[in-house]
Amino acid sequence: MTSRKSAEGRSIYWRTILILALILIAVAGAGIRVLYVMTLEDMRENLQELARSQARVLEAVAKFDAFNQSGGTEGAARSATLSQFKEGHRAFTGFRSTGEIILAERIGDEIVYLLPARKLGFRIPPPVSLRAQEAGPMEAAIQGRSGTVIDYDYQGDRVLAAYEWLPFLEVGLVAKIDLREFNQPFYRATLITGLLAVIAILIGAALNARAVSPLIERIIQGAKTISEREATYRQLVDTIPGVVYRAGADDQLTMRELSDPIQEIAGRPAASFLNSAEFSYLDIVLPEDRAEALVTGTGPF
Repeated sequence: MTSRKSAEGRSIYWRTILILALILIAVAGAGIRVLYVMTLEDMRENLQELARSQARVLEAVAKFDAFNQSGGTEGAARSATLSQFKEGHRAFTGFRSTGEIILAERIGDEIVYLLPARKLGFRIPPPVSLRAQEAGPMEAAIQGRSGTVIDYDYQGDRVLAAYEWLPFLEVGLVAKIDLREFNQPFYRATLITGLLAVIAILIGAALNARAVSPLIERIIQGAKTISEREATYRQLVDTIPGVVYRAGADDQLTMRELSDPIQEIAGRPAASFLNSAEFSYLDIVLPEDRAEALVTGTGPF
């Protein structure tokens, strides 16, 4: 069917398909973007709640140990609390595939990690400089702040993290998940949505070819027929000896149409008379015939 279309019809057909494709892509992209932002905010809140709850529990245990198990030895309560937390951490393998909780303290200009890391086969990460890229959210926690951030972790991976400062123990706590893992479902959703959009575009193209394209072709052919008839009419009008005109029924008898021979009679081109407030149809009548034209009512028809 496409081969039978005129060049103009094919152009309209493909422009329609392109517009349909752009609309589908825009709607799908906007939907995925909104879903991504909302899910990201939910994950931020979940990580923040996890970090806060772990921090408050750890501080509560530390205060209990400080009042009941210190034995008068400085730092004994802190060591006991951290030892209990490490022991409990051994049974906690993390959440999802890359989610984990890390604990660290500042010694000089270095961040020293206190818990074994899941991503390192449950080995304690090596210390990093306080201002290194790998310090990431832990640097913010060590500096006494709390919140959420997208930053780099101790291995240089981009992570979504929540961080908390525990002033009683003077340690920072971070709950984090790799951003790559968080993004994976949206990559799949984008791929699936793209495939569905392609199918929808193909179906739309088929329906357009069957239902809309014939109508467009008829409109184009009708416009061509009108144009050809207009050209024939103009050719006939221009060959008639005399002037063919059409004037409006208003008080000024404004000229709406005028054939080219008026140039020889009035000394002005036809365009100067058309839709002009200065000239009316009386201006194309010879001066000696104007009085008779007004009396007999000769005028526009």
